[in-house]
Amino acid sequence: ARWQYRVLHRASGDFDIYMVGSRMPFVWAIVGLSAGALLMLPAAIYVSRRGARQAVGAALQPLEAVARQTRTIGPADLDRRLATPTGQVEITELADTVNRMLDRVDRAHRALESFTGDASHELRTPLSHLRGQAQWALATGRTPEELREALGAIQREVERTNKMVDDLLLIARGGNRQIALERRPFELEPVVQEVEEIAQAMAADRGLAVQSVIENGAVALGDPDRTRHILLNLVSNAVRYTSEGSVTLAVRRRDGNVGVEIRDTGPGIAAEHLERIFDRFYRVDQSRSRALGGAGLGLTIARLLAELQDGHITVTSKVKQGSSFTVWLPDANA
Repeated sequence: ARWQYRVLHRASGDFDIYMVGSRMPFVWAIVGLSAGALLMLPAAIYVSRRGARQAVGAALQPLEAVARQTRTIGPADLDRRLATPTGQVEITELADTVNRMLDRVDRAHRALESFTGDASHELRTPLSHLRGQAQWALATGRTPEELREALGAIQREVERTNKMVDDLLLIARGGNRQIALERRPFELEPVVQEVEEIAQAMAADRGLAVQSVIENGAVALGDPDRTRHILLNLVSNAVRYTSEGSVTLAVRRRDGNVGVEIRDTGPGIAAEHLERIFDRFYRVDQSRSRALGGAGLGLTIARLLAELQDGHITVTSKVKQGSSFTVWLPDANA
């Protein structure tokens, strides 16, 4: 106590006080605690590992469900989609991403099936014609003149079939973005003039008037050779299906685009056909198209080449009044 300290200090002067205590209880406590910790450590590790395994397993269960569902989807099940898990944003986003990928694969697979079916159907006709001509020519009693006519028919059919195959390869490469295209400014005037001259030669024996309305200074951004290909496809259709009147090429400008319009005075296209005329092998008049040598690929190629140049094609048509196709490309001066 404080009063005792004062009494002793007055009686003896300064002095030291030593406090002595045994450390053995603390040592034994520390030893016991350490021993307990050593004994409990394996159990703690086991419990923590088991808990972690269960937690990870529960967290990965939705991912395993996504993987299991994905493994069951084959080529014949591309219309199936993964059930979207709930509760885990990352797994849900993964499932949605896989479903979007399946949508793209399904569309590509359907397009491939359609392309293969259309090509097989269209190639069957010329091949049957070739086989028939060959069988007829091989029959006994054919004169040299008849054999020459048969060989000429075979040659013409081979040329048409070869062009069809080339067009199919062009469509396939274009769909996979494997066509080399330039992207540079070029003047439309020389391209339109060249196409006009070719159209005049095509219409020379049909009594059609082919003319152009060219706007000086019209510069498009794209590939001049591919643009010429587009215009030739459209002009050849216009000349082929127009029995009388005229075919006109005209340069147009609209909303940052420059275009070339091909307008004819042909039979026109009914409204129900306008949405399908760019489909592969689609013909408004099957018998007439075949008689004129069309395979139904020209408009498909024209639209494909336009889209590869960041352009598009518009069409307006009225029955018995003619049709107008316009190829729009980016305006280099815009």
